[in-house]
Amino acid sequence: MTETLIEQLERLIDEKIRVISISDRLWNLEDIAIFLNRSKPHVVNVISKQPGFPMAIRLNKNDKPLYEPKDVRRWVLSHKEKTAA
Repeated sequence: MTETLIEQLERLIDEKIRVISISDRLWNLEDIAIFLNRSKPHVVNVISKQPGFPMAIRLNKNDKPLYEPKDVRRWVLSHKEKTAA
């Protein structure tokens, strides 16, 4: 049976591309801004400077900061109000 062009493309995509969920990779400050529904400058200048905000991961000295999504989520949930507003 002859493989159609679409079947060939699907097979090649399956073989060559690994989709990585945003939860499975480190987040940069833009990812955090999207997650928090805030601007990137606000995250850089305000949010990331708050006490207890997760420490950045830098694989090299001059790398941009990266963060574990689970650490960011945990920090965000620590700010949940105790009573209804």
